[in-house]
Amino acid sequence: MRRRELRCVAFAILILACVASARAQTAYGIGRPAAPTEIAGWNIDIGRDGSNLPQGRGTVSHGREVFDQQCASCHGEKGEGGVGDRLVGGQGTLGMAKPIRTVG
Repeated sequence: MRRRELRCVAFAILILACVASARAQTAYGIGRPAAPTEIAGWNIDIGRDGSNLPQGRGTVSHGREVFDQQCASCHGEKGEGGVGDRLVGGQGTLGMAKPIRTVG
């Protein structure tokens, strides 16, 4: 039993040494941090509460146009999924082995 404990301690020390050496590596010297204005240009998600919506107002038909232009290529023409996650459907599937998870 004592030998097993010693092996566990030795293994833990080895893992910690690997983690410490991984942190000690130097940067590669390429790239740069993204500027906040660059990040803001890619931050196009809208919260459930409507946060991050642009100023002003809109209509359902304009919303459809925006979805077609900016969202449909990943989420599908009707939100059924594609490259991006599904946005619609899934009702009644939580009890199944593979439930369909959506934001709806």
